Amino acid sequence: MLAPQLARASAAGGDHAAAAEDLARVSAAAPHDAGALCALGAAHAALGERAAARRCLEAAAAALPSDVGALTRLGRHLLEDGGVTRPGDHFPAPLSASARAKLSPAVFEPEPPFVPPVVQRRRARPRRKAVVAQVVQADVRNLQPLQSRRWTFDDMQKAKKNLQPEATPQPMKTSTQVFVMMPLDIIAVGELKEGQEASFILSPSHDAKLLDRQLATLEATGATGIMLDVWWGICERRGPKEYDFSAYMELFKKARKHGLKVQAVMSFHAGGGNVGDGSTDIPLPLWVIEAGEGLNDEIFYTDKRGGRDHECLSLGCDHERVLAGRTPIEVYRDFVSEFADHCRRENLWGTVLTEICMGLGPCGELRYPAYQEAGGKWSYFGQTMGADGAVTVQRGIPGIGEFQCYDQYMLDSLRAAAEAAGHPEWASPPRDGAGSYDFAPWETEFFALSNSGGWLQPYGKFFLEWYSGELVRHAEDVLDAVLPVVREDVVNANSIPPVDVAIKVAGIHWWYKSRSHAAEMTAGYYNYLERDGYEPIARLLKPRKCGFSFTCIEMSNGENPDLRHCSPEDLVAQVIAAGEKHGVQLLAENALEGGIYNADALERMASKSKHFDRITLLRLRASMFTPDDNARTGLRVKQPLAGFLNRFRQEHKPPPMEASFS
Repeated sequence: MLAPQLARASAAGGDHAAAAEDLARVSAAAPHDAGALCALGAAHAALGERAAARRCLEAAAAALPSDVGALTRLGRHLLEDGGVTRPGDHFPAPLSASARAKLSPAVFEPEPPFVPPVVQRRRARPRRKAVVAQVVQADVRNLQPLQSRRWTFDDMQKAKKNLQPEATPQPMKTSTQVFVMMPLDIIAVGELKEGQEASFILSPSHDAKLLDRQLATLEATGATGIMLDVWWGICERRGPKEYDFSAYMELFKKARKHGLKVQAVMSFHAGGGNVGDGSTDIPLPLWVIEAGEGLNDEIFYTDKRGGRDHECLSLGCDHERVLAGRTPIEVYRDFVSEFADHCRRENLWGTVLTEICMGLGPCGELRYPAYQEAGGKWSYFGQTMGADGAVTVQRGIPGIGEFQCYDQYMLDSLRAAAEAAGHPEWASPPRDGAGSYDFAPWETEFFALSNSGGWLQPYGKFFLEWYSGELVRHAEDVLDAVLPVVREDVVNANSIPPVDVAIKVAGIHWWYKSRSHAAEMTAGYYNYLERDGYEPIARLLKPRKCGFSFTCIEMSNGENPDLRHCSPEDLVAQVIAAGEKHGVQLLAENALEGGIYNADALERMASKSKHFDRITLLRLRASMFTPDDNARTGLRVKQPLAGFLNRFRQEHKPPPMEASFS
């Protein structure tokens, strides 16, 4: 099969007529030869015939070639040759699902790119100098020149280790407190009496004494307390400023009876539809949904196709009077104020309730809803490729997610930032070039592996600074509104112990080893080799004396296939370094429930505990316990979790009240 090579040589020499003849001979002689199709596609690409080259690539992928190297080199050439440097240019239509599934990142990144002669000549031409704008609102004035070559996987990992911030030495913590997260639906709403709707504690198996036994067993084993969601959709469901915290007060008193503390998450998001949520369905208050409908749903996060996410409000409308005459910031403040007042009246504030975690986005986390499992938009196991009866075949790699800044309020903010930067043409977010929920980074123009990736260009850096900066400002604005309410007792020099305040940040560990960290960027964390995306969060928390809660501390780098480019251990180490550098209180959670039943995962959490003031384990289940006739409660916590809790037993806790479990 010399014809493809001859065709490329002819094309490189400028003899396109001879190249066309060689290609015609290949097409006639080897219509089903995968290797020949790859070579033929490279020749078409050298001639600039990208559509024909793409057809060859898809045909070769469908033929299941044994020599994947040839297919990969052609795919890499198409990606590099199709790179753009300006917003508005668009990559050709993405490959078919079958072709994309063959081109795994494990094959793409380590090898040097195959460059045909015609591309070598093009690269030899002097490049125009990039014009870097003097940006006012987004700090991109210190842009570094792009690297002269494409980085390999090893290059990226070595550089990341060299550039990781050094942590300020911290004294070893003498004791880390361990909390256990309650079921999402521990508080429910229903008719306890005919015609009388109310909130109530939804005890396991509707057995109130069983819940008492479980709480007492946790305390006896070493747990410090419990964490639970205080749902906006339950507590302000009846209308604006019509609050119902009665069931929560009852549950907090149960915790007090058993000697347990409480962490309360102010959950201004809907419950259900995310990893581990199960059948939970707790929507936002109806009056909030109706307010959104009256504004064409512009108060909700929106993707590039106009898809609305009704899990939480868009930060773009934080200061707009869209909720019955109040801004969302005012609504959050009023909610927390009323909750605090209820706790103070019941003598729970600062004694039983010791921490508030402010919900700042989906799942209560400070992020955009870039990866949405609800409705099948995104899955950690990737795009569904097909099904055989009850068996579903998925691609095996998580998508990068999508930017969520297409509601009118976010677009107005971006337009204002672009005009302030002197670049009104930058007023639109990336669209087609940024891929979709289930795309891999190398399948997009914006997150391309080569230096032509849009995220490396002046427009891309401006956009990502704005996108991540809006998230940080959202946290600042919410905390600044809520902290005076929470710390009222400290200001008034009351004897009530202070209540800690924290925020939660998502542990997006997939694609962490890739150059662009695309999954983190779509969620709002502008984190890559030359920029620590978690330091801005630590910096905002330091002067406000708020905690930084992070997840996935139980995970190991080796528990995911290489092609997902996961690195949870390195991600956690980066967050710890950023938090300790700025002297911020660090808190932690496990990401998946299975971690608390795995001895290795528990040991990883224990080994990191010296960095964290509190570790929260999710989630309370009947499977945590086993019957024990010799125990006062008739239950004991199963191993290895019982051993983990015992390691963190608090020594000078007040004794629990006497309780009968008969």
